Amino acid sequence: MAEELYVQLKGRHRNRSDYACHCEVTRSLYDRLVGFQKRGEEPVIIQVHDNTREHIGHGSYGCVYESSLLLRKAGRCWGVPQGEQNKRIMKIQQDTEDARSEIGFHSEQPGSLGAGIFEGYQYLDQLRIPGKCLQAYFQDKAWPLKDRFECAVAMLVCARTFAAGGFAHSDIKPANMVYDSVNKEVYFIDNAHVQDLEDPSAAKPLEPRGTPWFIEPEQYQNIETTAKSMVYSLGIVLLNLFSDKPSEYAVARSQVIDGKGIKLDLTLLLPGFRDISPQFVEQLEGFLVQMVSEKNHLRPDLGECLTRPYRFFQCIQAD
Repeated sequence: MAEELYVQLKGRHRNRSDYACHCEVTRSLYDRLVGFQKRGEEPVIIQVHDNTREHIGHGSYGCVYESSLLLRKAGRCWGVPQGEQNKRIMKIQQDTEDARSEIGFHSEQPGSLGAGIFEGYQYLDQLRIPGKCLQAYFQDKAWPLKDRFECAVAMLVCARTFAAGGFAHSDIKPANMVYDSVNKEVYFIDNAHVQDLEDPSAAKPLEPRGTPWFIEPEQYQNIETTAKSMVYSLGIVLLNLFSDKPSEYAVARSQVIDGKGIKLDLTLLLPGFRDISPQFVEQLEGFLVQMVSEKNHLRPDLGECLTRPYRFFQCIQAD
């Protein structure tokens, strides 16, 4: 079956500009094979484990499956290479405007292998992102403070990269971030929520996309997402990051969908550090509260957001 799919794809170069590669799907009783071919390159065949392995998650617009890369060996032989770098994630979605937006966004990113359409379904294949979900770190009460500051800087770097490319993620929260603690990098996921800020013809959402505890006022009230919208959601995340129990989100929560201002309990911010270095905590507190200002013009931009944590991180390193 893989050989048949390979032959179907080999040499097929359509002049299409919507996606970087083309997809065909062949089904059997036990698996699903998806073939991708980037222009000028040999086809790549992916085996999606659905009947043989339970799917690993379900997002807003489709299921997420574990998949494995099939490598072409001599003759008609195909094999599965070993190692984490060869594991992949296959996201399968219905053919919706949101799915098309996400496929288009990922097709332009360096980590994407490919995307395509078959029988009304969207297929998105990506290399596995290193690290683990930030939500798992939030549940670790013993997570060292220095490591938390490193993560804070990494998530702000990721947001600035999005903004520099003309994009904004409208549903930033720990569950939509992956943190690579080795390389100190954060990746935003569930990118069906990415908005193109520069293309006037880009599809705009008709309703809010954010999650209640993290959603910024302008998105809920005006269906408007900007780079400073990310600043607000990240402010909620950071305020809770520097508490004893981040996963409880007791320091800060958005209450905009209830028609209220943000819920803040700043006494829970760095409680063990407050008596040791009250001036440091006061400065950090003021900076984070500014990030969650109700009016977006009062929030710092992402460049300023990055310079401040670096200074705080240097103070932590010195102690």
